[in-house]
Amino acid sequence: MTSFPVIVAQGFPPFHSLATLGGVLWCTGNMMCGPIIQLIGMGMGLLIWGSFNMLMGWASGTFGLFGLDKEEISNPALNYAGVSLALVGLYVFLQVKSNEVHGYMKSVDLVDTDLTNSLLAEQKAIGSFVLGDSQVPLVAGDTEPADQGHTFGSEWSPVQRRVVGLCAAAITGVFFGCSFNPAQWVIDNRRDGSDNSLNYVFPHFCGILLASWVYTVAYFALKRRHNQEPYVNPASFLPATISGLMWGVAEIAWFVANGKLGFAIAFPIITSGPGFIGSMYGIFLFKEIVGMKNIYTLILAFMITFPGLIMVALSH
Repeated sequence: MTSFPVIVAQGFPPFHSLATLGGVLWCTGNMMCGPIIQLIGMGMGLLIWGSFNMLMGWASGTFGLFGLDKEEISNPALNYAGVSLALVGLYVFLQVKSNEVHGYMKSVDLVDTDLTNSLLAEQKAIGSFVLGDSQVPLVAGDTEPADQGHTFGSEWSPVQRRVVGLCAAAITGVFFGCSFNPAQWVIDNRRDGSDNSLNYVFPHFCGILLASWVYTVAYFALKRRHNQEPYVNPASFLPATISGLMWGVAEIAWFVANGKLGFAIAFPIITSGPGFIGSMYGIFLFKEIVGMKNIYTLILAFMITFPGLIMVALSH
């Protein structure tokens, strides 16, 4: 929806199919976010995949990875120092221990049946790769769902959950960080392409739509194979649509930032926000990150990371 006004405003530029690969990469990473949140929590997940997102995008522009043109940086030493601080901040972030997946549910007064059922429904929606066969009730007073613990990775040990979750978050970050590379490759190699980054918004979004359709069909087929009903929460339709529109506008703005600033500058600045917001959700809403030691560790990580981001921005 958000890409149609862009393609009209750009005068219907040529469609470059290679740019759709970026959308596929983004969609694949986004699909992995649900299980990651179940394994290590939203706050930690956002921090990890956001950091790898930043590093991969920065490296692609700084070193000319995957056939991209190497970007010119006016002060490379300041840029490298800023990224080094961000890496140190990443290491500090990794020292934060989040509660187990259902930690935020343990903090909720389970006497409130409506809220309990809502959280259980959200939990199952997030882990839509579940192997359990329970149906989560959405109406207060329904019977308690049977076998509700059989979600993705629920039978793993805490160490296994953390290791798998951290690795998956890192891979997701790499996918996100490379999602603009196909469009940029067309721009840099001048394969009948334009250097206006907005001309590649529509094919990028088409790649997301195509991949979403493939993954949805695969999910329904997997559920059918296990004789289970696919989980669809009608109540999430409107919030999901609004969220998607907000993301679409932000993604378009990211294309503009890449074109004006380059990957080496745009990625560190843009990707710093979600981790901070996610950690606040993890602390105050979902109660995934608790304890003064964890809070102090987060504060230290931010105090290290933010000066690094400022240095990266000034290196332009």
